[in-house]
Amino acid sequence: FQGILLGVAISLLFSALPLLQVRNIKPKLLLRDENNDSLRKLDPAKWIFGALSLAGLLGLAVWQAGSLKVGVFFLAGLGLTSAVLYFSAVLLTWLLRRSRNLGSFALRQAVNSLYRPGNQTRIILLAVGLGAFVVLAVQSLQTNLIREFDFTRNQRLPSLFFIDIQKSQIEDLVRLIEERIGEKAESTPTVRTRIAFINGQPFDFQQREVRQQQGQIGREFAVTYRANLDENESVIEGEWWRGNVNQEHPQVSVEEEMATRLKVSVGDSMTFDISGRKITAQVANIRKLDLRNTRTAFVFVFRPGTLEQAPQSFAATVLTRIPATERQRLQREILNSFPNVQIFDVADIVAVIQKLISNFVLAISFVGSFVILSGILILVGSIALTKSQRIYENAVLKTLGAKRLTLASILIAEYGLLGTLAGIIGSGFAVLLSFAVSRFVLDIDWEFDPVLMLTGILATAILVMIVGTIASFDVLFRKPLATLRSQ
Repeated sequence: FQGILLGVAISLLFSALPLLQVRNIKPKLLLRDENNDSLRKLDPAKWIFGALSLAGLLGLAVWQAGSLKVGVFFLAGLGLTSAVLYFSAVLLTWLLRRSRNLGSFALRQAVNSLYRPGNQTRIILLAVGLGAFVVLAVQSLQTNLIREFDFTRNQRLPSLFFIDIQKSQIEDLVRLIEERIGEKAESTPTVRTRIAFINGQPFDFQQREVRQQQGQIGREFAVTYRANLDENESVIEGEWWRGNVNQEHPQVSVEEEMATRLKVSVGDSMTFDISGRKITAQVANIRKLDLRNTRTAFVFVFRPGTLEQAPQSFAATVLTRIPATERQRLQREILNSFPNVQIFDVADIVAVIQKLISNFVLAISFVGSFVILSGILILVGSIALTKSQRIYENAVLKTLGAKRLTLASILIAEYGLLGTLAGIIGSGFAVLLSFAVSRFVLDIDWEFDPVLMLTGILATAILVMIVGTIASFDVLFRKPLATLRSQ
């Protein structure tokens, strides 16, 4: 019922405003082929009804989103995207018009046809371009996301991850894994701790900024200690510890984003609470962590000689890609021998994520396909609206000696240009959106896929060209004499 109500409401909101203009059409226009200048005059009723329609769309968006904020952001995003695409269409058509004297006669005439009276070139470019934009943007994001979770690219992404391994169990567990799959699991000591003080001061959760980050900075952290940097780490501030271990002056390395969140830098002191025992360490360096190529990712890494006597457990990782049945068999055997150990099947988790991404892309692509369909329907409506003008143009060209092949070439070139422009608009902004979301929202590597973009432009051009040509094909067979007599 909600779907029916939503569909009817949207149809009314979008159709009522154009239908409102019918009351300004003069009866004589039904008898003569003229443009109605009254439709271009300022009509206060149109502006009022437009504002009411916008409010109605906002209400529907809020209703479906269940949040005023989300509804406003959705409508604002849709409006901004449509405005950018529309002005891009205006710019491209302006540039095309400036170059209409170039090329063959059929191409020049095709460009002129885009500006015939009553044309809806920009609206068609907006609708079809928006559909292409949605489809290509999500396809590009899918490509980059799947590449991000590709085992063949991330050689250090584990297939199995084990935690809560006791110190007395780690050697036996590593030996068992090596016997079953031939790989010696990499083990890492882990200690549970909370941040107590920074430079001797506790967190002031009365401050709004600190309170908003309480879940990030007030939680329990799993930390470790080691002498060397991992392969996926690099020091961006300070220096990694060298020389003999100094137990009297503990040092800690902080991950870059956490250092920014805590507002700490090299030389600051941090006090950690480990099972009631306070340990104060100096920030020795700030590390950058490449999460795309890692076995484990620790926010805090201590210098050896500090945490060895603290209550601790171990984590272990396995890189070998083994079939799902063998992974399940290995997990059952480990749980039978070490029931306290928690196991994460990373390969299975990644497969689920990839499936979710594919389903998400499929759903959004359907939405984009419907947007393209709406653009095609607008194209068909525009063809019907300008058919009389097109018939007259063809009659004049036939009288001047144009062959049917020439007229067909003009027709194909016109809709080919229209589709190409729509594809360029859609694919261009799809690339920009995909880049922005990948780099600044998802924080993943982005790679330009020229094949996807060129395929999108070509597919859009062919679709518009086929639909437009078929819808206008009967114009080629009209007799010029009958057409000119009726004028």
